[in-house]
Amino acid sequence: MCLKLTESTVDECAARCEASQEHLTITSAQRATWNRLFATAAYSSAIFLAEFRSVRRIYEERKYRMRILKYTFLVSAIVFILLQIIYYPQMPDNVAIHFNAKGEVNGWMQKNTNLVISCLIIIIITSTFLGVPSLIRSLSPDLINIPKKEYWLGESNKERLIEILSKYLYSIGLATNLFMIFVFDQLYRFNIHAIDKVSIITIVPFMIVVFGIVIHLFIRLNKCA
Repeated sequence: MCLKLTESTVDECAARCEASQEHLTITSAQRATWNRLFATAAYSSAIFLAEFRSVRRIYEERKYRMRILKYTFLVSAIVFILLQIIYYPQMPDNVAIHFNAKGEVNGWMQKNTNLVISCLIIIIITSTFLGVPSLIRSLSPDLINIPKKEYWLGESNKERLIEILSKYLYSIGLATNLFMIFVFDQLYRFNIHAIDKVSIITIVPFMIVVFGIVIHLFIRLNKCA
């Protein structure tokens, strides 16, 4: 079979080749665009995962610190009760429990009554500071008086409020329990070792710490963030 190539046939073949090359060029450009989009998506996903892991790690660390503070608070209450029980047999029948501004005793109580009341006080303090944050969930907003109440009691911020209150109340409760342990040490030394007077000035650091925590809490709640 004899194939005759005319000038028009050659021109038609050349046009088809140019069209094919143009099609290949467009396809390559599209492929490059898709590659860039895929790389951008992959990079964005990697950044998102890194940020998510970072936020999750911060959240887990915050929860871990909160648990440590909570358990330390509970342990301080247990230590106080154990000290009361351990040293109870050594106490005299009537123990000094109250002192004037000069550190001189001006109040007495039977040791069994003192044991019961002291343990009840520490239990009430610990239960109150542990229970108040959870109580916020069930209380009506009308019964809660805090700075920026509308903001903090909103559905999106309420759990954050409970977390903040827990941290500060656990801190105040821990400071209170440590102060109670210190007071017991002073009473023990006075009643067992017969020291002349108790140093009242030592209450000042405790008051400074507690007031500092309370002031910092109000500042924190006023920030709304």
